[in-house]
Amino acid sequence: MIIEKKYILIGAIILSLSVVLILVYLFFRSTSTVGSLQVANFEGADVKEQSDSGIVWNTSSGPVRINNIFENIIRQDEEVMVLHSATEFSISYVIQGDFIEVILLSQPYSGSRAKAEQVLGNLLGAGSEICKLPIEVYTQTEIADEFRPGGEINYGLSTCPGAVNIGDL
Repeated sequence: MIIEKKYILIGAIILSLSVVLILVYLFFRSTSTVGSLQVANFEGADVKEQSDSGIVWNTSSGPVRINNIFENIIRQDEEVMVLHSATEFSISYVIQGDFIEVILLSQPYSGSRAKAEQVLGNLLGAGSEICKLPIEVYTQTEIADEFRPGGEINYGLSTCPGAVNIGDL
């Protein structure tokens, strides 16, 4: 009878530990990190602390809270996650570089850039802090190379410091 109680006690301890381990796993699974982004409910990345809404992007200018841009990924491979695609532009998160890339696809690029910036602002929800985020704006590689042999130009967001005027391209 003493032996039976001992086995029951050991079984109860093992069951309790199993339940605790499962709860800990479920708690920490709900928030993940991709690059310097802390992402709520994003599968497949390293686990960090829990976040109830959106993403905290740890930039060199400090943390910036943005919308969870990974909720509606259009397509993904090892290098990029396409967040928005239109005839005039595409918006992607570049995983290895840990930045958002906007590619302007149709001329006049100034018009495509304005549309992309409006969509990007709505997508991120960062407001005035958008300029703190690592965002690069390019034209199509073939076009950029035609106008500037040897490489692409990062035009940046038109409302941020350091932006390059696209002009009539």
